[in-house]
Amino acid sequence: MSALRNLSVRIRPENFASIDASQLLDFFDLVEFISMENVTHPDLKIRAILHVKHTAPLSDYQEVPALHVVEILKEEEGSSIIIGELGGRFARNMGSLQGVWFTQPSEVTPEHIFITLRGLKSEILKTLRILREMSVDSELRMFEEFSTEPSSITLAEKRNLVMETALNLGYYEFPRKCTQREIATTLGLRQSTISEHLQRAESSIIHAWRSKKSN
Repeated sequence: MSALRNLSVRIRPENFASIDASQLLDFFDLVEFISMENVTHPDLKIRAILHVKHTAPLSDYQEVPALHVVEILKEEEGSSIIIGELGGRFARNMGSLQGVWFTQPSEVTPEHIFITLRGLKSEILKTLRILREMSVDSELRMFEEFSTEPSSITLAEKRNLVMETALNLGYYEFPRKCTQREIATTLGLRQSTISEHLQRAESSIIHAWRSKKSN
């Protein structure tokens, strides 16, 4: 039986304006997530241990909403380990969820903003909705983790996951917000597999509607 799911989010430089973590690149060359500590209330800021690279000393850092430096654990020339509070819009949205966490690899660099999230399926699907509502243009990939029991995800579970992902990415909105190829990329499946699952699910819904209408 499937347990947790992982979601990777990659944002390219041309789309940095859609997420406030990009402000960190005004001072840092790298912000790398090491581990998550907790979520502070009521402001929902995620507190984490971070590795940062910088040209100027940390004392010169002018704070932006995306990162508040709580404590400097170790500072060397050009590289430091800090405890920081992630206060950007996306991070605060993540802090409001109960069953999803930042994990490695997650980093902010001039080449990309890459985020890895791990959590319950319901919370990962909420994350997809949050990204869509924020209009974050990103490359998404969802992949599963399994329990230690020697069993695999059932066909019904996979079809439900495809349908839920399609709904959350806006496939059934008008006009459509995503393609079957984008759903396939998010789930790490072939487009033909996505097409088959969607067609079979749609067929079941239509037949159920027709049966109900005739009764």
